[in-house]
Amino acid sequence: MQSFITFKSINNILTLLYITDDYSIISYDIAKNKQLNIIKTPQKDICNLQHCLDNKNKRDLILSQSCYNNIKIWDINNNKCILELKEMELKYVSVSKVCFMNYKDYIYIILSSTSFSDPTCKLFDLSGKLCKEIKFDPNITYITTYNDNELSKSYILISLPNMIKSYNYNEGKIYHSYLNILKSYIYNLIVVNKDRLWEPTRLFGNYGNYIIIWNFHTGEMLNNVSFNANINNICLWNNQFLIAITENFNENKDIISLLDVSTGKLKKNLIITGIVMFAIGFGLNGIATSANAPANVAVVNVSAVVNKSAQVQALKKEQAAKMNDLSKWLKVVKADVQKQQTKEGKEKLIKKYDADFAKKKEAISKEYQTKLQAIDKSISQTIATEAQKRGYTLVLSKSIVLFGGNDITTEIARVVK
Repeated sequence: MQSFITFKSINNILTLLYITDDYSIISYDIAKNKQLNIIKTPQKDICNLQHCLDNKNKRDLILSQSCYNNIKIWDINNNKCILELKEMELKYVSVSKVCFMNYKDYIYIILSSTSFSDPTCKLFDLSGKLCKEIKFDPNITYITTYNDNELSKSYILISLPNMIKSYNYNEGKIYHSYLNILKSYIYNLIVVNKDRLWEPTRLFGNYGNYIIIWNFHTGEMLNNVSFNANINNICLWNNQFLIAITENFNENKDIISLLDVSTGKLKKNLIITGIVMFAIGFGLNGIATSANAPANVAVVNVSAVVNKSAQVQALKKEQAAKMNDLSKWLKVVKADVQKQQTKEGKEKLIKKYDADFAKKKEAISKEYQTKLQAIDKSISQTIATEAQKRGYTLVLSKSIVLFGGNDITTEIARVVK
């Protein structure tokens, strides 16, 4: 599972939005347990999804961002791309630092720079026009926003190595600081509104296998909870529960956990019936065919096959290790810059490290994409070859089959690499 978010749509539908293995974007009605829509995007390696209600135009907007810094804004109600921010504009933007902000019915896209020398957040409107720039602390690792509808205030939240800061956009100043006891980079932040008068508005953040909870309006840390596995993603479920996606390498599977928003503690592991990540190599319709007319039909649970693939698990571990090494390198870089005695020395070193960072990040992304495509081809070929050996001329993804077909998942899983 690469990425997903939950939200209530403009039509008040509790919606799950997720990315498939072929980088399609699927919207799913959770209550009715059915697919709503699909966006077939040309973007590759999507690693960031954001949602925003456009109340003025009565539509749901989706932001999709790839590791290659290509950003598109979609009207999910009609599958149209309404804005694309070009690579030139995104030269120094990292994948974790792009988000929406809804301020007085005006919608902005906030981009923050990875440059050590220019910690500037830029606000673009939906026409692509640059509207405002805000100076923040350098070394921002994550940025998001929160609208307090009760107080009619908007906040920007930024994650720094040792703390989180909230910025009151209405007043143009820092609102609170939140101590990060982990002293590590936090890559997810969510604000949960209070449900009862006596409950505080909570800020959740996660790093590794930890979730930390703060009182948003006082900065006080309320709790911290640890898990047995690293957390890949957190999102809010109907303002009542928090969903955490943890990756268990030993069992080769992702686990969806439902958490209590008051304590952050586990309520139960959640399985959402009917939601299956569509097949690697099976494309939009989840169908692989031979050149002959279909006479004998097989079905394959491709997600199960992919989860059993040693190649996929090895690639996930390799990518996680590289991103961890990049984080460690950034800490060394910061220390090196601070050691410089002159302004000229610092600026020269910063310029060098900015260029080095861009090259390292691009190299990691390109290598990952190349290996992913090779695995895609390998698994697809294995399925086709094994199915043909057994006399099948049509293979369907099990996720789209209501009834019928011979399930050959177990046989395929045995031979896939």
